[in-house]
Amino acid sequence: MPQKLAEGVYVVGSGNTGSAITMGIFGVAYMAIVAALTMSLKLPHASAVSEYESYVTQGPRKTDLSSLPGNVNHYVALKTD
Repeated sequence: MPQKLAEGVYVVGSGNTGSAITMGIFGVAYMAIVAALTMSLKLPHASAVSEYESYVTQGPRKTDLSSLPGNVNHYVALKTD
């Protein structure tokens, strides 16, 4: 019983359908698009950079969130009895 091949152009005896070359081209095109888009990203505003620098040098702000209205202490929130 002979098998039927799908329609298309094949080079006889090569075993190559061109899928590897096609995927390679798609990979290179994707890499080029991603590289171009990453270069188009904007830099953060100067105030954001200064906030980050103060966080790095001084550490996080020491704000007690439980003292703010509407917040619940985590011990109370996780209490099971």
